[in-house]
Amino acid sequence: MGKAKGTARIARGLTDMSPPVVTRQDDPRWSPDPERPVDEYSIDFPIAGLGRLKGRQSLDAETGRIVEFALSAQIERDGTWHSIARIDTRHEEVHLHILNRRGDTIVRRVIRIIRGPEDVDSGWDESVTVLTDDWEEHERRWTNGR
Repeated sequence: MGKAKGTARIARGLTDMSPPVVTRQDDPRWSPDPERPVDEYSIDFPIAGLGRLKGRQSLDAETGRIVEFALSAQIERDGTWHSIARIDTRHEEVHLHILNRRGDTIVRRVIRIIRGPEDVDSGWDESVTVLTDDWEEHERRWTNGR
């Protein structure tokens, strides 16, 4: 087994600037109970002059609270819709993917760690804002591939 990351820097007396390793014990995250029933809703919201937001929401069937979502900013080119950015709640965090023309993620940024259903709800509101306010940047990166 090799040396731990940063060991050489520490040995040379340099400061280790890497982020601390966080264990799940130190960072309790939340995900919905897979046994609880959910209601799925499709989202298809046109944005004049830009494109559309398309995705889905999963609401807890008993409480009506949003427990999961995925939302993409899409543009139309030559009669075909293309996702330029996506925000979803996988991996117990709300995070942004900026995409290239092939659909590959070229940037991934965490917006919010999910520690409870209220973070999913707040994350939804933040996601709509991030996707719409930064639309031109997402489209430029999709066009240029970086």
